[in-house]
Amino acid sequence: MMLVAADLLKERPVRRHAEEAIDEFGEWLSRYLLTRPDGKWLADRRDPRLVVGPPAPDGYGDKLWRWSVTTDYLDQQLTTDDGLISLWGYWTGGKEDHTETVSVRSALVARTGAEALVATLQTAPDLGRFILPMADVSEDLEAGHLKLRGWVRDENISARLDERDPWAEGLRYPGPAPCDDTVAKIGLAASADGRTWKISREGMVRSETWTFLQGYGREAESISGSRLSGDEGFLKRLLDAYPEDRLILSVEVSRRPTRYGSDKDEFERYPGPYVRYYLMGDDCVAHAL
Repeated sequence: MMLVAADLLKERPVRRHAEEAIDEFGEWLSRYLLTRPDGKWLADRRDPRLVVGPPAPDGYGDKLWRWSVTTDYLDQQLTTDDGLISLWGYWTGGKEDHTETVSVRSALVARTGAEALVATLQTAPDLGRFILPMADVSEDLEAGHLKLRGWVRDENISARLDERDPWAEGLRYPGPAPCDDTVAKIGLAASADGRTWKISREGMVRSETWTFLQGYGREAESISGSRLSGDEGFLKRLLDAYPEDRLILSVEVSRRPTRYGSDKDEFERYPGPYVRYYLMGDDCVAHAL
């Protein structure tokens, strides 16, 4: 097919519509090219999975495991293995019937009303229904002086030629990143591979995306994850760039019911997630209620 297309290109021009600036041949060809515009494979963007998995259950048939999420455990999800602060992410851990999903999000919130918003979200009868917004995609919240807006974009481009590469199966690309407005205001300089953004020697923010195989044989599946984290220097510059705002963060942990458990063994068949909200100010410390 590609040889025929090459021969046709030598002899015939590419058809274009005069009234539309559409390159149909280019669109067709792009489906058979690599996903990344820099010519590298998706697997080249794959990071190691460095998140810590959930604690093991107390033996077979542990019915209390999914109810044992503590505030300390939620707090631990905000710190990476090398001491950075998790600002955005989504990953899954555990094995077989004892798996959990962790979601970390953050957004900018106006100083006026920020504490009231955190208190309202934390004491709501149904935790987790309100999701902190993503930049340029989710709708921002504005009610009087209270404003809530996203600063992280988390795109996922559909894979092309390397879709079936086993080393990148299920990998999210390009992963979470600061939005263009934040990059411009802080003066972030991105690395060529889109992994890190730095502010001279004052701070950095890092994006990670990974995938791993879980299960065996027909039960095997690729589990993806991603995380955006930054150091204290970056957080200070972020808050300085938005002097009227503070940073609100949320950590959500969901533990699934067992697949083969009987109804009499369950407190609640479909329990809601464990969620904790935090507010960060000039001290760059995430404070909960």
